[in-house]
Amino acid sequence: MDRLVLDTNQLVEKDWRLRGAAMRLIEKAIELELVSLVVPQIVVDEANNKFRQRLEADVKSMHDATGRVSRLVDSKIQVPTVDIAKQWEKYRSDLDQRLTQLGAKRPGYTAVKHEWLVSKALGSQRPFREKDRGYRDALVWHSVLYDVASTEYQTYLVSENKTDFGDTEGGLHPDLVADLKAIGLDGRVTYVHDLQKFVDETIKPALEKAPTPLTVEAFEELFEKQLDSIIDQLRRAIDKEGLSDLPYELFEGGAYIYQLGLVSAQPTDAYRLDDTSYYTSFDVLVEATFDQTVYAPDAVWLADQLDISGVTHGDSKTTDLDFTLTIPLALEVVTSTEEGEEPEVSVELKEFYGFCPSCRHPILSDSAEHCSGCGRALV
Repeated sequence: MDRLVLDTNQLVEKDWRLRGAAMRLIEKAIELELVSLVVPQIVVDEANNKFRQRLEADVKSMHDATGRVSRLVDSKIQVPTVDIAKQWEKYRSDLDQRLTQLGAKRPGYTAVKHEWLVSKALGSQRPFREKDRGYRDALVWHSVLYDVASTEYQTYLVSENKTDFGDTEGGLHPDLVADLKAIGLDGRVTYVHDLQKFVDETIKPALEKAPTPLTVEAFEELFEKQLDSIIDQLRRAIDKEGLSDLPYELFEGGAYIYQLGLVSAQPTDAYRLDDTSYYTSFDVLVEATFDQTVYAPDAVWLADQLDISGVTHGDSKTTDLDFTLTIPLALEVVTSTEEGEEPEVSVELKEFYGFCPSCRHPILSDSAEHCSGCGRALV
């Protein structure tokens, strides 16, 4: 039975309580004894700490925004009260219960080989970098190396930290490959930068597909019903990853999507999770309209490159750029036949290769010669 090791970035922001669509498929694989889950204690501790930091920051932002709105409308608006300590304790309890439910092993700190850590740090070997940065990543790798990896099964380390764990080709960093060879585990650990990639390439092929109860028409209704959540997830994905072929300066201040429309939706995979729940994935095209505030000096060349117009503020320091893009997404939906159970929707950016210079339609193939939107030649 293979092992799946999660890094902190697979929980933080993406799936705080490990109940997203991808994790539901992994849960199915765990039940079938196809894979077992490992979440090192350092990951649990980091997730708990970052949850409190995020909650404190978001509550502060809520108070600040409410104060500004109150001044605009000349009327005091009540702010919901959030007991941060209570919610933090609840999260810690929820995460602990969920890990127990998933049968996750949580390697701790007692068996850490400190001589190994020191030698890695002094030699600036990954996951360490200059100035001894990377201690927590090193603890994760130590767990993989000494608590999880074996010649009897394959271990998958899922982390978005390509700099410290990965190489330029998407595999393990050479320093980590050397660590494995040194203890006779060459090739027994696979690095994956994204949980969805692990699910698509490892979990889905091992599961039996099933007919989905979710029709395209029902999905379209669900899309409209959960539009705010989908916009928020898409915004966070763009903030984190950017959009292919577009300069990072465009979204430097955060992506602001004020309108999102469904262009097309096509179901791709469906699996039965249990007696009442189903997982269905859709390939989706959406039309997103942005209103991006950028620094005025950047606005000139950004507007020229995107062939859009901008509105410069009175202080001339910033400019608003308004434009629309068609973006390919993968939407995963978990539905239940039980009455009162709301569907869960997870949003992922699909890989694509920039936008057509004529119509801004996404280029979905790296070998495409013509735009699938307007038909014009891609040069």
